[in-house]
Amino acid sequence: MYKRQKTILCFLTIIIMLFLIGQPVTIQAGTIKNNISWGNQYQTQLSHNNQFQENKIIEKQNTQKDLIRVGIFPLGNFQMIDAQGNVSGYNIDYLGKIAENTHWNYEYVICDNWIQATQMLEDGKLDLLAPAQITTALKSRFAYTTYAMGTEYGVIYAKNDRDDLEYEDFDTMSHLTYGGVRDSSFTTRFINEYAASAGFIPEVHLFDNMTELFNALNQGEVDAVASNIMFADDNLKILGKYMPSEVYYISTPDKKEILDKIDDAMLDLELNEPTYENTLMAEYFEQYNNTQLTYAETQYISQLPEITV
Repeated sequence: MYKRQKTILCFLTIIIMLFLIGQPVTIQAGTIKNNISWGNQYQTQLSHNNQFQENKIIEKQNTQKDLIRVGIFPLGNFQMIDAQGNVSGYNIDYLGKIAENTHWNYEYVICDNWIQATQMLEDGKLDLLAPAQITTALKSRFAYTTYAMGTEYGVIYAKNDRDDLEYEDFDTMSHLTYGGVRDSSFTTRFINEYAASAGFIPEVHLFDNMTELFNALNQGEVDAVASNIMFADDNLKILGKYMPSEVYYISTPDKKEILDKIDDAMLDLELNEPTYENTLMAEYFEQYNNTQLTYAETQYISQLPEITV
């Protein structure tokens, strides 16, 4: 009996020892398993966090807009600057249309005139400028868009109160004193083409920029000036038109990427809204489509007999 109890006691002792030895192993294994599970969760969360941060960076890159510095100087309805420095006009509307495609923001940098604006562009203070005719002098300094952004042509202006002057009255025009901007294609082509074809050699006084030119006209230093149709307003009368030319955006050669994006936007505009430019021209330049009778035509009509209908 005693031996049997002793045997049972030993057996129970062995079982208890095995249990005590086995319990830490079970706990340790469970801890390792839990640690591995937590580590996997941590790595998964870290991966999610990294993906979230990457998505935020991509989203920021996609929504961030480039800032393009555009030179602006007073040029009739093409671009106007009010007393508070706000800008409006054909060019501003056109650039807004371009931005629908490029997603650009613009900083409009106010310049005194075209001469100053081209210098600032060359000095890297601007990114974009218009309206530029294709000339040898400009092509040596700047790069052009492939597509034109509008049309301009030369005009001979006089003050609107000059009742003695009429459109293309060449006899009277041959005796006027003219003003022109030095080295301007409007001046040289007025002398070499328009006046030459009309049969007179004009007396031309040269000025450094358009501001000085129109000041001379308003102060009576000259009778008329050779300039740009874009300056037309109610205070001026047109004596003649010449030299229709397409005009473009220009930038420095190192910023060709800007011009390429404008070209893409212009092409898209032409394909999807082909009448946009004409609509804009009609809004800002009504005189582009006005047909004026020459002095000779007016005289001829005045001599015709009256017809009763």
